[in-house]
Amino acid sequence: LGTGGIGVPQAMVDIVEGAGPVFPADVPLEDPGVWRVLLAAAASVYSDIHHKGDPLRRCPGTVLLIAANIGAFTHKLRLYAWGLNPSRVLEGGQVYRMLSSAFVHVDIVHLTSNMASILHSGYSLEPSWGHYRLGVEAAAAAVAS
Repeated sequence: LGTGGIGVPQAMVDIVEGAGPVFPADVPLEDPGVWRVLLAAAASVYSDIHHKGDPLRRCPGTVLLIAANIGAFTHKLRLYAWGLNPSRVLEGGQVYRMLSSAFVHVDIVHLTSNMASILHSGYSLEPSWGHYRLGVEAAAAAVAS
């Protein structure tokens, strides 16, 4: 692999600059570790729904956040276009990247594990915080990350 300057692999430079592949990247489905993560996430979601009830009634803001993430993933957002690039935020005024980067997921494993985590957290937090505070906290976490 070539490098793009300061020891960064050329493939990563190509992705960031928009010349690389469109995400979601291919996932090696022959890897048992991939299946373990996917099955663990599915089991977690099933357990939450089974024990805590219908997420549409209990935590609709969380479901909306998950739907937005899945929508962004299925539309194959490019890391170049939506990912966090500090120089584009600071010099180019592209402040939206501070929030939109939270919706960029590299592959199905990344998406699945994050959405299972969001659902699990949403079941606990949204009923006590409310929809508005959950949205504000999620946005603040996205910007801070």
